[in-house]
Amino acid sequence: MTHYIVVGLGFGDEGKGAVVDRLCGSGSVHTVVRYNGGCQAAHNVITPDGRHHTFAQFGAGSFNPGVKTLLSRYMYVEPFSLLKEAKHLMSIGEKDILTRIYIDGEAPLTTPYHWIANKHRNNNNDQSCGRGIGETTEYLLEHPDAAPRIWDVYNPTLLEEKLEILRDWAKKRVPVDESWVDYPPHKLVDTYAGILRGMVVPNSFLNELLIDGDVVFEGAQGVLLDEDWGFHPYNSWTNTTTANAETLLMECNSSAIKLGVLRTYMTRHGAGPFITESFISSMPDEVHNKAWEWQGRWRIGYPDFVANEYALRAVGGVDELILTHMDKQHLIDRACLYYIVNNEDWDVIPDKADLGGVLTSQLMNANPHYVHYKDSIADVFEDHLGVSCRPFFLEDSVAV
Repeated sequence: MTHYIVVGLGFGDEGKGAVVDRLCGSGSVHTVVRYNGGCQAAHNVITPDGRHHTFAQFGAGSFNPGVKTLLSRYMYVEPFSLLKEAKHLMSIGEKDILTRIYIDGEAPLTTPYHWIANKHRNNNNDQSCGRGIGETTEYLLEHPDAAPRIWDVYNPTLLEEKLEILRDWAKKRVPVDESWVDYPPHKLVDTYAGILRGMVVPNSFLNELLIDGDVVFEGAQGVLLDEDWGFHPYNSWTNTTTANAETLLMECNSSAIKLGVLRTYMTRHGAGPFITESFISSMPDEVHNKAWEWQGRWRIGYPDFVANEYALRAVGGVDELILTHMDKQHLIDRACLYYIVNNEDWDVIPDKADLGGVLTSQLMNANPHYVHYKDSIADVFEDHLGVSCRPFFLEDSVAV
């Protein structure tokens, strides 16, 4: 058996969804395990027959017949969004999708109370998607025993008590908001039970899946947004490295091939350091990557081997680099080899961004030093990063 971990080595939007879809299309992979993130994930896949779905809480391999999804204990589960996503998948042909998803009982619940609190948070200086993920993390850290979890659907009285405490916590953080009345705790308990009960599984379920055949661990966001390795405050409040997946595998005495994913160029949503940001002539617009209320504008730039090396260091290296959006390679003629920061050359970024933001401030004022090349872009990545590089062409599935 061969298991895989798929991790984005940029700021997200690297093409992880298409890579997961392709792996699941091989015929040997039977399950996708989501090992971080929540309903804010947006992994777009388009099938050869034109069906499109933005995968968030279902594995991006779900277009392949029979492929299951397991939401691990590191996944933040939001039942309303999950049901909405399932309905869209059913409307485009995946009629059995709700029979193919399982949720670890220990996984935290993201609730409307988290959304509402997030709605009133200033989103201009962080990487929020407005879906309550940061608030879910914060509440878990402050109240680990009171935080609602998936297995609480089997104890309605306890779940209602937890939701009441959570609602009171959230109310203290926001101005008066009439949205609270739409989500009384007792109704949430009934709704969650109706959606989730048949999906809940114990921790041991993962071990059974790993024994049954090949499994893909699908990461969300990108390493450069990690809660520790990202550049504060323009980062996620969750772990976006491979650490969660590796912990899950270690607990099952198993291992996996680690696949890092990058585009042939860099991208980023919203504010924060982006040293190689540049207008690239003839780069087409992306229909699923637009400026929007929370994450801000869509930004593009040239390859950045300094940031790539930093991301590789954060995950302890990868076995292979998957290079997506190869159809754009003719538009890329240069890559960044080092930064110029306060008249000093930086060929590496120091380990882990500090919460004080000193490193972030330095990177915001960094300038790139480019080298122009004519070789194959995959060869250039391989030479500079020292990792075997596989060009990924999107003839079977499309990341957009």
